[in-house]
Amino acid sequence: VSYGLLATATWLDSFFGDERYDVEDNRSRFKFRYIAFREYEKSMEYRPEINLRLVLPQMRKKTLLMITGDPSEDIETSSSPAVSKGSPLPRPEDRNVTTALQYFFQATERRSYSVRVGAKFYQGTPDFFIAPRARYLWPLDSWAFRFTEEVPWYTDTGWLSRSRFDLERPLPHDLFFRTTLEGVWSEGKHGYPYSLSFILIQPLDRNRAISYEWVNSFQTRPPNELDEELFVLRYRQRFWRDWLYFEVAPQERFPRDRSFQGTPGIMFKLEMIIGDYQPFIY
Repeated sequence: VSYGLLATATWLDSFFGDERYDVEDNRSRFKFRYIAFREYEKSMEYRPEINLRLVLPQMRKKTLLMITGDPSEDIETSSSPAVSKGSPLPRPEDRNVTTALQYFFQATERRSYSVRVGAKFYQGTPDFFIAPRARYLWPLDSWAFRFTEEVPWYTDTGWLSRSRFDLERPLPHDLFFRTTLEGVWSEGKHGYPYSLSFILIQPLDRNRAISYEWVNSFQTRPPNELDEELFVLRYRQRFWRDWLYFEVAPQERFPRDRSFQGTPGIMFKLEMIIGDYQPFIY
């Protein structure tokens, strides 16, 4: 039962390109994405992303060289659901390139320890960082509980701490459920943004899947209050080749600064993944 649960979670996170899978995938691969996003009363936004991960055989395959132009995969966790504001695209002034070495001290199904050391380049100026990360997984009968802690330190912003608790299980009719509690603490900033999210994933066949997502974002200061609700329907399909994906994700956002009025949006994504990358198995 435990093995089947872990395998199901790995397959689905691999298929959707989830950070839970990517950050611990100790294999070489190149990923290219092109994303288009539009929200109500705003113009269409576009963003290309690249991510390169190379295993270094000289280091007993425990070390990765990482080069990314995707801020959402940056260890600073700026794209965490706890601090998300609806759009998956950063402002132009937030875009950067990050290069780093990631070393795995241990990587098993039950636990993983790693550290990343590198630099983030913004307008040609480097900001250096070091980021230890730990993950523990406890099978609980038909459930699995996962705790992940990441504590990066940046030369420009100081310490950050990202804590995440996942509780997940398969359901009848090939469904998969996960609930996540996540929070991000930042040195020098007031308040503690955190989120409680629920996701239900429905595989349709080996090439198609749908996820239904509900994210509640909170902020502890000034008062402890609900900051935003977000509902996302995400359809993802592999087509033509095993390494080519298309995704469309309509969403409805209810932010406090708009008196919780519905704000619709939609995202389109084309993704290419080349290299030693585990395919989705259904």
